[in-house]
Formats: sequence, structure tokens, C-alpha cells
Amino acid sequence: RACQLPYMEYLVERMCALCYDRAWYAKSGGCFAIKCLMERLPLRWVLSHQYLFLKALLFIMMDLTGEVSNGAVDMAKANLEKMLTLCGSPVSPEGGQEDLAEAQRKSLHEVALELVRQITSPNSCVREQAMHSLEVLARVSHQSVAQLMEPHKELLVDMIPPKKHLLRHQPLNAQIGLMEGNTFCTTLQPRLFALDLTITEHKTFFTELVSLCEAEDGALQKLPCYKGCGAAALVSLRKAALRALA
Repeated sequence: RACQLPYMEYLVERMCALCYDRAWYAKSGGCFAIKCLMERLPLRWVLSHQYLFLKALLFIMMDLTGEVSNGAVDMAKANLEKMLTLCGSPVSPEGGQEDLAEAQRKSLHEVALELVRQITSPNSCVREQAMHSLEVLARVSHQSVAQLMEPHKELLVDMIPPKKHLLRHQPLNAQIGLMEGNTFCTTLQPRLFALDLTITEHKTFFTELVSLCEAEDGALQKLPCYKGCGAAALVSLRKAALRALA
């Protein structure tokens, strides 16, 4: 009953706010607080706050990528996997648990939507964690990743492959995110999307991928989106393009 007190909502708000603080140690504290709350409070309560926790943990990963984190990013990843395993495990609607099963369905729908949104993120840490999280959630809920993503397929229609914008009109990190997201979706079993070269947008995307793989560094660096990019960045770009073509 204690978890129903208004104080608990205030506590959650303050602890999650720490995850958005600028300092890594504040983020680490918020992350640890989320871990404690998940471990000690009832599943129904965790389900009702799962989306809030997901956003906070993903922000830690995004904001501390390449920064001093003293383990905060690893803790956020571990917490996220633990939360998804806890909240995604099937709940039987029998025995008067119909409302708990419904709460789980609603919570997982919101969480899956956010994870699907992040699979094309320009931030590599967030993107990879979103993909991994979808796999974890699919495993514990006894379904395929494609089944889990299917209700949110419309969210990706304009990005798998990109339809409204050419790749070269995006910053380098965004290009890699789009290519990696495409690779993830087109390699699922069963496939969620497929590249169809009879469709103009798909052919344009394919042509751009081939051009990226074949172009010399010097030629690429003359384009506005690649100015100032070093050899290592262009290698990462080409790797993403090759994976998308495979």
C-alpha cells in the first residue's frame, strides 16, 4: 500500500530527474535509485512506471556516450535488461490477475513503441541497446522480434528505407543510424521490411549505399555532410552501408 502514497510519485519524479542531470554522478545515483525501486516494489507498480524508467535509462546512455561515466552507462544497460525481463515475463490472467495482465499489455506496448523508435537513433549506444532490448523483450515474452515490432511498423515506414530525405542530406551519425536500423529490420526472421528495387525510394536508397561503398574518401569529404570527417568515421559509414547491402 505504501507504493500508492503520493510521496512515492514524488520520489520517482525526483529520482528520474537525477538521470537527466548534467553530472555523471547524479545520473549514476538516479540509475541506482531506479534499480532499488524495481527490486523492492510490486510488479504492478513497476509496470506503471516502466516507460518513465526506460526514457530515463536511455537518456543516460545517450548523454554519457564517450564521456566519463564511472560505470553509469553499464548500470543503465543492466537495469534496462533486468526491468524488461521482469516486466516482460508472461502474467497469467487467471486467479484474479486480469487487471495485472492488462497493465502489462499496456506498459509493454508503450515500451516497445519507444524501443522501435530508437532503432534508427543517431546515437550508437542507444540504437544498439534498443535493438538488444527488443530481442530481450521478445525472448521473455515468447514471441519473435518481428511480432513485437509489427504493431509499430507504421512508425518506421518512412525510414525503412528513408523516403522523405536522401541519406546524404543527413549528418553522418544519422546516416549510420538509418542504415543500421534498415539492416536490423530487413534481417529479422520473419522479415519486417524488404528492399524492393522496383520501388523508386528503395532503388534510390540502394544506389546511395552502393555509392558510399565505391566512393573514395576524398570524393566523400567534398560533400557537405562529410566535411571534417576523418578516415575512421568514413570506415564506420561504409561498414554500415555494406551491412545494409548484405
